[in-house]
Amino acid sequence: MSEWKETELGLAPIDWLELTVNELVEMDIIYKPLDGNHGNIHPKGSDFVKSGIPFIMASDIKNGKVDILNCSFISQEQANALQKGFSITNDVLLTHKASLGRTAIVGNLKIPYIMLTPQVTYYRVKDYTKLSNVYLKYFFDSPAFQGVLENHGNSGSTRAYVGITAQRELPILLPDIEIQYAIASVLSSLDDKIDLLHRQNATLEKMAETLFKQWFVEEAKEEWEMGCIADICTHHKASVQPQKNPTKEYYHYSIPAFDNNKNLNVELGGAIQSNKYLVPQYCILFSKLNPHKDKRVWLLQNEVEDNSICSTEFQVVLPKKRTHLYFIHGWLSYSANYNEIASGVGGTSGSHQRIDPSIIFNFQCPIIDDIYIEKYNGTAEPLYQKTLINQAQICTLTQLRDTLLPKLMSGEVRVEI
Repeated sequence: MSEWKETELGLAPIDWLELTVNELVEMDIIYKPLDGNHGNIHPKGSDFVKSGIPFIMASDIKNGKVDILNCSFISQEQANALQKGFSITNDVLLTHKASLGRTAIVGNLKIPYIMLTPQVTYYRVKDYTKLSNVYLKYFFDSPAFQGVLENHGNSGSTRAYVGITAQRELPILLPDIEIQYAIASVLSSLDDKIDLLHRQNATLEKMAETLFKQWFVEEAKEEWEMGCIADICTHHKASVQPQKNPTKEYYHYSIPAFDNNKNLNVELGGAIQSNKYLVPQYCILFSKLNPHKDKRVWLLQNEVEDNSICSTEFQVVLPKKRTHLYFIHGWLSYSANYNEIASGVGGTSGSHQRIDPSIIFNFQCPIIDDIYIEKYNGTAEPLYQKTLINQAQICTLTQLRDTLLPKLMSGEVRVEI
């Protein structure tokens, strides 16, 4: 039976080392002041170009991935002017300002390097015989490390921030290299399965979009009368106050849950401080928050549990006839339609703009006979149902990974080598 020792990160097997970041990796962030007087040298605004060197911000690191396709870009000349922040394949990335603790590994690059905003640190393994970069990434994801990071980030500052000097002293719990690779293998195999299911769903969604376009755009019938969404849908606004039932469990469809691969949270009412909408089965959640920036249209089928609620940033679009669900989702999601709806944003805050719900429900929509809709459903429904099955598997695998992660990182669960 293993002997245990107390570390800054909790109990760990006696043969596991607790070292600092500085002892194991090379690391850096963009060097801020160029002349010591004004501004940062990292690009902003008009410096960005349509293509070039990816310039990675904290928002480009999500769900353990680096988005080098939809990020901002800078020119080679601009990159040459920067003194630091050049990140290469296999670097581990960690956000250390405002959005603390997001992680990713830089994948295979077709270009020599990517550039990082001052919100992101790269960690480059010095010696792969002592440290696995995949293990390091998952260690950074562990609740124990995230807790240490948060404590550093909140000390004496109104905005979460962990500077480069403090990062060098952050602790890493290090087992033998064989154990590191075994832990990394277990966790990465789960993430690979999750990623495969996400890619399958992306393909299914593209197929559904193509099918919708064929049936209702390319082959639209002249005899269809034009109405509006309100003619075939109800604006479902049943309100609930979860905080009045503090020990009751609620399935919470929130904006962060949507952004986190549609992994909704189960929360006690006492932890939910604001009013919500009740969520029925077979509906569509349409976000009124920053629709021109983030497209959030959430199709819900029969997976909706009792006590399901959603953020009031979502508007609940409930078809008057269940058979119209997939058509309405396709109509609201179709890029031309969605962009027209999203163009109606307003508000005084640049970061939080919203559309009035009436824009959604007054949006024009053809009134189509039930026979045609049911024929369409016969082809479309299997695609949507398969995405639902995949999403359930994603949630199960994600929960398994998140349960195993702290146990593997603490040594509570040991893996065979």
